[in-house]
Amino acid sequence: MGVVIRRAEPRDAARIAELHVEGWQEFRAFVPDEVMRARTVASRTEEWSAFLSGDRIGSWTTVGDLEGAVVGFASTRLLAEPEYGARGEIKNLFVAGTTRGAGVGKALMADAARWLAANGGEPIVLYSFTGNPYRGVYDRLGGEVVGERPTEWDGIVVPETAYRWATAADLLRAT
Repeated sequence: MGVVIRRAEPRDAARIAELHVEGWQEFRAFVPDEVMRARTVASRTEEWSAFLSGDRIGSWTTVGDLEGAVVGFASTRLLAEPEYGARGEIKNLFVAGTTRGAGVGKALMADAARWLAANGGEPIVLYSFTGNPYRGVYDRLGGEVVGERPTEWDGIVVPETAYRWATAADLLRAT
């Protein structure tokens, strides 16, 4: 059975929070402990519950379901002001470590690209922590490195690298 991509619902908040926190654990090598400590499953569940229960105009969040279990999620948003010429952003993409390589991430990226294209969100930007050991996947998916920005988390600056796709079709071809 393959991955099923569906729109995230409020009932998915706790699992999304678990995946979000699990994903952040891989950033321990370059994200300071005080930033990591603030990102708990409880705090993320509260954030995701509020977000998924609220007005989601201009954003799209999906989950990847593999054999009845949510094993990944992606969230996108339309940008109020273009960034690096992009009008849409893939904001979050996390896949459970146990299912990496099963195509879940690519399926989530493809769904995000389709939603952004249908809603005026092209070109597309995605920011990845510069120290993220897995960010090479965005190179392999045809993302063009267009810059770097310092992002502040709880008063601590962590650099992020910006990847850009001119069209959703460019990203879809790669997925």
